[in-house]
Amino acid sequence: MSPEEVRALYPNVQLTRHGTFFISNQVADRDAVVEFHFVHNKLAAATVFFLPTRPVREGFESLAELLKMKYGPPRFSEDSAASAGDAAAFVDLIELLVVSIDALSGKGGSHRDSPLDDAESRARRERAHLERLEAQHTFRLFHSWSNPETEVVLLGQSQHNSSLLVLRYESLVFKPQLIEVQQRKAAELKQSQAKDL
Repeated sequence: MSPEEVRALYPNVQLTRHGTFFISNQVADRDAVVEFHFVHNKLAAATVFFLPTRPVREGFESLAELLKMKYGPPRFSEDSAASAGDAAAFVDLIELLVVSIDALSGKGGSHRDSPLDDAESRARRERAHLERLEAQHTFRLFHSWSNPETEVVLLGQSQHNSSLLVLRYESLVFKPQLIEVQQRKAAELKQSQAKDL
């Protein structure tokens, strides 16, 4: 798609100072801002920023379900909250193994009698518990799909009082040029900001 074709499809599209187009629109019945990125006058990527109306995890799972219907299972997935839960479960497992080894070796818990061991054990469990609690409010969700021409990425992120839900379509054909353009624009922005100092 060319910039002219995007303008024809979305007459209200606006040009940013970075040379990308954006429009406020509905995507999958959700309010969103869509940004179009071009390389050599061809659409190289589209980024959809969903406006937060529900918890990030709920919105992410809802969109992921629709994308799975269209593209199949994701090629890659990540849930940092689940990773924190896995780490806490690992700490619990290690504690259980140490107690079991002590019991099997006939120490009968004498290894655990040291106040330092008890304090270290309690501290590890407390850290794991705090990480689990923090992961409920600060987490990152990620799914990606790809075919020979396009990569689709769904990202959900929550940090304390802010949240982000983004869907990005990126042409793999134009990816190297897109990265180059983005790096050049980032450098130009830094130069502009440096002039203000």
